[in-house]
Formats: sequence, structure tokens, C-alpha cells
Amino acid sequence: QRAAGHTPAHPANVAHMTHPSTSLLTDKYELTMLAAALRDGTAGRRATFEVFARRLPDGRRYGVVAGTGRLLEALAEFRFGSDELKSLSTFLDGDSLEYLAAYRFSGDIDGYPEGELYFPGSPVLTLRGTFAECVILETLTLSILNHDSAVASAAARMVSAAGGRPLIEMGSRRTHELAAVACARAAYLAGFESTSNLEAQRRYGAEREAFRAQVEALGVGTTLLVDTYDITAGVENAIAVAGPELGAVRIDSGDLGVLARQVRAQLDTLGAHRTRIVVSGDLDEYSIAALRAEPVDIYGVGTSVVTGSGMPTAGMVYKLVEIDGIPVAKRSSHKESHGGHKCALRIAKPTGTITEEVVYRAATGQPVVTEPHRTLTSALVRGGRPVATDSLEDARERVRTGLLSLPWEGLGLSHGDPAIVTRLERRATRRRALLDAGIAALGAIDGPALTIRTDVLESVMRVVTEFAAEGDDLETRAVETFIGATVDNPVYGRILMVAPFTEPTLGSAGFAGSLAFASLAEKALIDVDDPGRRRFLSLIDYISRMGRQVALIVVDVQNDFCEGGSLSVPGGAALAQTLNALTDSGVYDAVVATRDHHVDPGDHFSETPDFQTSWPPHCRAGTPGAEFHPDLDLAPVDEVFSKGAYSAAYSGFEGVSTDGTTLSTWLQSRQLNSVDVVGIATDYCVAATAHDAAREGLHTRVLTAYCKLGDASASATGLLATAVAALGGTERAGQLTMATAVEHSLYSGEHLVVQAGTGTGKSLAYLVPALAHAIETSSPVVVSTATIALQRQLVDRDLPRLAEALTPSLARKPRFAILKGRGNYLALGRDVQRLNEWADTTKTGDRDELKPGVPDRSWSQVSVSARECLGATRCPFGTECFAELARLDAGQSDVVVTNHALLAIDAIADINILPEHDAVIVDEAHDLVDRVTSVATQELSAVGLTVTIRRIGRLVSPETASRFEASSATFSSLIHDSRPGTIDRADEETVTYLTALRDA
Repeated sequence: QRAAGHTPAHPANVAHMTHPSTSLLTDKYELTMLAAALRDGTAGRRATFEVFARRLPDGRRYGVVAGTGRLLEALAEFRFGSDELKSLSTFLDGDSLEYLAAYRFSGDIDGYPEGELYFPGSPVLTLRGTFAECVILETLTLSILNHDSAVASAAARMVSAAGGRPLIEMGSRRTHELAAVACARAAYLAGFESTSNLEAQRRYGAEREAFRAQVEALGVGTTLLVDTYDITAGVENAIAVAGPELGAVRIDSGDLGVLARQVRAQLDTLGAHRTRIVVSGDLDEYSIAALRAEPVDIYGVGTSVVTGSGMPTAGMVYKLVEIDGIPVAKRSSHKESHGGHKCALRIAKPTGTITEEVVYRAATGQPVVTEPHRTLTSALVRGGRPVATDSLEDARERVRTGLLSLPWEGLGLSHGDPAIVTRLERRATRRRALLDAGIAALGAIDGPALTIRTDVLESVMRVVTEFAAEGDDLETRAVETFIGATVDNPVYGRILMVAPFTEPTLGSAGFAGSLAFASLAEKALIDVDDPGRRRFLSLIDYISRMGRQVALIVVDVQNDFCEGGSLSVPGGAALAQTLNALTDSGVYDAVVATRDHHVDPGDHFSETPDFQTSWPPHCRAGTPGAEFHPDLDLAPVDEVFSKGAYSAAYSGFEGVSTDGTTLSTWLQSRQLNSVDVVGIATDYCVAATAHDAAREGLHTRVLTAYCKLGDASASATGLLATAVAALGGTERAGQLTMATAVEHSLYSGEHLVVQAGTGTGKSLAYLVPALAHAIETSSPVVVSTATIALQRQLVDRDLPRLAEALTPSLARKPRFAILKGRGNYLALGRDVQRLNEWADTTKTGDRDELKPGVPDRSWSQVSVSARECLGATRCPFGTECFAELARLDAGQSDVVVTNHALLAIDAIADINILPEHDAVIVDEAHDLVDRVTSVATQELSAVGLTVTIRRIGRLVSPETASRFEASSATFSSLIHDSRPGTIDRADEETVTYLTALRDA
């Protein structure tokens, strides 16, 4: 038993024996990840990793942090000696082994001290250092914290169930011999009085008296097991031998409640009133609680405590949350994480009962909290050296006070939710207090018109000065990028539009044209042309909203509305990524997203849409097009509202959550009275959502810098309709389907094969999205064909007409070019009279433009092959070369038409023949294999070798000619004896003869 008042002599993070290296207590993949990081330069980047639990084990109300002291011990021994390095040399390279040989953790570690309670999302441990030194600690960290915290959490529940009666940890026989020591430590930390494990006492100094020989070699204070055979006889014999001062008797089997009452009565009858009763035998928190009414003095717990009482792991994870100061987050469903280095505090009632845990970004500082609270995160390691000095006694006291602080339902053993809520602080509440003076002075902002007085500006100036003194970077934030104006619009209600500084009016697109820019100069004596004054307006708007509860509504950022989707909006994909800075900014009290989720919306869908009330099919429930764009971070999104299942729906307020709650009800239930609306598309769903928000009485803004106009004419389907109308054609269903598929392929990077039947109109179906993609991405698209006829059709007819037709719908007029092999262009300096006369007038030097044409023999006299070309830098006509000018023109074009042969040469050759490109469209693909094969194939025949021998006879030495003739004859005989056909793989004899021919 534990002697009252005993305090261990050693702190929790000091070991009392020499430990072997802990460096191999890890997983192989962490070291292979290290090797990759060393190769690509990631190893030295500053990184922050966080240990947290996404959820508590099933039904648990709280967890207890344990194992930190053991982790710091293990970290001190995390060294790679010669034996460790030898075992790793079978799969690690030299650089990795060299790094590990010198490894010493030099970073910082913050975390919850041992014995602290934790909840889902609590940043239990944070490691900061280089990526390399932190990434290889994942397994060591998790194996210790998950094990010890699971044991301590179960033990704490048993301590609560025991109601103040002592517990003994007795599980050494039920687990690994080394795990038994850790279990004993964790159980003691959580409130157990003693342990049966001697190594735990020796290593940690805990319960020294409990391990002395039983009362100096079985003295009277010992505990005797009395249920070995007959309990009644056993008790009688125990008292007869030890007397009524016997310390305790132990019952280990049977109906413990009944037997405890029976033994208590017998002991009292025998005068052993002070002899205590110890019960054991597969106890857990539930059976302990059931025995609280029985005369039991001490509980002995074994299997249950060392296995976490059915929950053998705490479920903690180790995730990268920041790299080079930039927050990173995981988006996978059910595996979400929040980015950034975080700290935490816990809020309590004046009575001490805790109510909430607040997690906040370390970079923004601790939020202002008026209720009683305490900081949870403390420094554990600095510069690789431990700085924590807590002892096991400190941890025990922390558990004791933590359990007392729980609300009563948090101590329940039944399944339930966590005892308190863990809230990620999205809004920097310290700014709210800092700006009190500015908020109070903004009484001038009243009604639909924005009025600004000089005294308000002076007040704001004082606030800005205070911000500067605090080092806050408010004016460098996105707030500085906008200018606000409140307008009173009869159609859309009171909507605050926010436009970039460079856009003094809101343009003519969609409904924005009806929103006049407020005349701030007349109402407030503010010169809106002065950028400095504009920043004041932005700041005032920001301050005015500090007193509001603000939600961000992200509208319809879905695959079908982004490039490659069936109803794409130019710039949608880029917007998805841009929005992450807004959703994760910490400014908003809530973030919600809306989405089209169509099942059968009736005439909202049409194969011949008018792009006003009917549209191409899009965002069908269950299809990839209905999913949110993968670049949109969904981790900060609190709820998703789906709309339009069986009817047209534009406004997010027509949507419902998974449990059927409307957006309006959801906002009201959380007392959110202000919204910012962003997303796709400004003139359709964004506008409708903003309109309904204003009608609901919400203070509403549309952040136009975070929206994209739904200009249907700029999508592949819209552009195709424009092109067909301009060219005098008719819409074809197959052509529309193909254009949408090509657009998706171009923007997604997925390969696409199209079987286009006669009458599909395939040229327009791929040229239209190709032109739009090239202009949007500033990267040309290569179109490869097999025949000259198709090349001429594309360059002489289709592309010129498309360029004219689509220019009003695109950012600029499309450019296109044709590129052929060098032998197709006139080479200057060749003396052939008629062709020289043509050279003075042609702009391209393209043989196909010469009318009438000339025989190949004549053309060969005025052209050169790629092999014969000297190169533009060495040729005296290099700057005027038609082939080089064609390449230059192609490099500046949006669509480059070429042939399969040149495409193959570009792929095979060591130099770039075609301009840099990221997309290729192959027309007449049935001829592709033959054309590529012909380019990649060289012919070697007996006749060709004979001709070569005759030609080189006068050019080389007799010895070389003789050697070549002999090897040619041998190879010719091989060819003669071979069967006609393709040689896919040369045998040893063929390789030998080819080698001899080459070396000759």
C-alpha cells in the first residue's frame, strides 16, 4: 500500500537507468520519407507537426494526457549509432545515413502537461523544427502517447467510479513486460495509489513504501488472500494467525459484493474492525461503480486498466499543420485537420466548472476572454533541451483537479458526447476589444447610406495607430484591397458591394450594373479617388462589422461550374484555390457552402438551352460534376446546403442541410446576423443568394474579388453556340457532347478518346475549347493531323472564321499557325530561277502555297532537310529563314496545326521541334501509328549496303572499306536467311552482326 504523504524523489521526465537507443522504434516509411525530403530539398524547411485526437474513443467524455515524460526520455535516446545505421543501410542512401548519424532533435515542443484533460481537437503536442527532424518522430510520439493516454484515461474513469477509495494497479501479468512498467506509471498518474510492478517503482520512484517486504517479512500489516479454498475458514485462519490488527484480506473471485458483506461481518465479529477488504478479479470502471455501496476498501485492477478498458489506444494522430509559416490542412473526409501552429485555453464558470475549450492560432495571439480561464499549452522542449520539470505528483494533482472541474455529466460512465465543446477560434477576438473606441464612434453609420464624419475618421486614425503599435498587419491584409459602399437598391435590397480599388464602378455584368456606386464625396467629404482614403472606408466597414456575427457563404464552387465542367465558368478553378485564404482567415464566425444537387429538375435542363432559364445538364447528384472542386478546402466549412433536387434553384436560401435545415434557420439558430457572399456565378446564384440574404434582414456583402461571372457564352457550350451561329450552321447534340468532353479533358489533364461519327462536326468540337483553353492558360494547344487536306481546312477555313466569331467572347483575338517539317519550306540562297522569283513575294515559304507546284526534284534544290540544315545561328540566312519564322510564329500562337510525323519527331528527338505545350489533339488518329512508326523506323537492306559500299570506296581508307564490305556481306546473308516481317526483339546473332556493321 502507499504510505500517506510520500512524494517521489524524481521528476516525471528523468530516467534512472541507461536506456538503449530508441531510434528504431519507428516505421520504415518515415525514413524513406526522410530520404525523399533530403533529395528534393524539403528536409530543411521549417515545419510544425501537431498531435491531436479527431474524436475520443467511442462514448468517452474526456481523455487524460499521459506519456509526455516518457516521450522526452525516449527523445533524449533517439540516436543512430553504428549498429542502427548498419541495419538501415540496406534501403537508405548515403546522404540519409549521414544525416541520421548526426541526428539530434534541435527544435521546440509545446503541449498539454501530463495529467491534463483533453478533448477532440485539443492540440496535445506541437513539434516545431525542420521537416526532416520532426517527420521521423511520428511513430515514437504516437506509440507512447496513444498507449499511455489510453491507460490513464481508463484509469481516471476507475478512480471516479471508486469514489475516493484506493486502487492498486495489478496488470503486469496481462501485458508485455515493458508495457507493464508504462501502464503502472500511467495508472499512478491518473490516481491509482500503488502498483504491484517493482520495475515501475525502481524506475520512477513511485510508491516506495508499497513495495517494501510485506510488513517486514509478513508483519501484521500485510494483506492476505482468503478465498483460495473456503473464504469463511480463510478469514478465521487469517485472524487467528495475524490477530485483529491484520492489515487487510483480499477477495479475488466469486460474487464480490455478497462476499464483501459476508467477510466484513465476520471480521467485525472477530474484532478485526480495522482490517480492510481488498477486492480484485477482472474489475473495470463499471464493476467498481457497482461495488460502491459494498464494504470494499481497496480495488485491485489488472487486465482492464492495462488494456485501456476496451479502448487500447487514444486515437491520436500526428499531422503536418504548418510549413514555412504557411498553414496546411488535410481535407479528406473524416480525416480533416486545421492548419497552423495552435495553442489552447479552457474557459470555466466562476464555480470552476469548465464549459469550453478554445483553440487558437499562435500567430494571432490569445483571444480576449472575459470569463475565468487558464492556458493549457506550455513549453516542454526548447532548442532540443527539455525545460519541463513537472513530477508525477504534479500530474496526479492535475488529473484530480481536472476531474473535479468537469460538469457532472462528464463523469458519467455511459456513452455520451465529450464533456465540453472544443472550438476553433476563427475570429481574432482580441481585435474586438482593441477596437472598442472605433466601434463606439461609428454611430454615424446608419441606414442604407454610409455617412462618415471627421470625428469618426479621427477615431479610426487612433485605432490604426494602436494597431501599428501592437504590430498588427491589418492594413496589409485583404481588407486593404477593397472599397466599401452601401447602396439602396429597389431590386436587390440593402446589399453592400465590395469592389477592388482598380474597379471604381461595378461594371455592367449581370445585376451589378444596376447598383450605383455611392457618392461618398458628397456625403462624407471623402475623396474616393485617394487610395489612402479608400483604405479608411475599408477599415471603417471592417470595424462596423466587428459588432456583428458574420457568416461566409461560398456559393456553388463545383466541378461542373469550373473549367472542364458541363457549364464551366472561366477562372472557376483558380477561384476555388483563392477562396481558401478567405475561408481559413479566422475572420468569420461560421463558413457554409451551397451546391447545386440536381436529381430531376424538369425543364431546368435542356439539350438546346437558352442559357437564361434552361441550361445543359449539370451537377447531377452522385456525379463528379456535382462535387466541390478539389482545390476548395472544405475543412473550415461548417455546413453544406444542397439545392435544386427537383426544380430550378439559384439561391442558397433554397437549399437544405443533410438534416433538412434551411440556410435561413441555420443562420438564425446561431445568431448570425451578417453575411459575405462569394463564389460562382456573380450574376446568377451569387446574386440570388445575396438578394435573399438581404430580404432575410441580414447585413449582406458580395465580395466581387472572390466571385466569378457566370458568362455562359465563355464556356465550351456557350462558345460553340456562338461559333455555330456565326458560321451559319445548326447545333448538333454529338458536337455539343464532344466539345464538353474535350473541355473537361483540357482542364483536368485526363486523356480522352473520341469516336466521332460522320456529321458530328468534330473540328469545331475540339477547336472551340482548344482556343478558349489556350487563351485562358497562355499555353498553346497542338492539333496534329495525317493529311494535308485537313491541315489546309483547319488553317485556311475553320480557324480564321472561328477567330473572328469568338473574339468578342474571349479575352483577345485567337492566334493560330501551321508548322511543318523543314523540308517543306523554301531555303534562301538556292539558285532556281522561278522559285527565286516566288521567294521575293511569299511570306511563309510554304511549298503548299506555290501555285502551280513544282516536281520534288526541283523542290529539293531549294529546300534542305533537318539533317542538312546548318542551324539558324550559323546559316547566313538564319534570321530570314522561312522554317525558323514558322517556328517563331507557332510559338506565339494559341493553336498550332501540325502533322503526325512532326509530332513524332518532336517526341523522339533531343530538341524541341514544336513550341512548349501541355495539350495535344490528334485528329485522323487512325493513321497515327503508321506515321509515328515510319518516323521512328530506319531501313537497312542488302541493296542499300551495296550502294553505300560503292559510294564510300573513294572516301575512306582501303582497310575501312574492306572491313565495312565484309560486315555488310555477313549482315546481308542474315537478312537473306530471315523470314519477312517485323523484328520486335533482336536475337544474339542479329545483335552481333549489327554491332560489327556499326563498328566497321
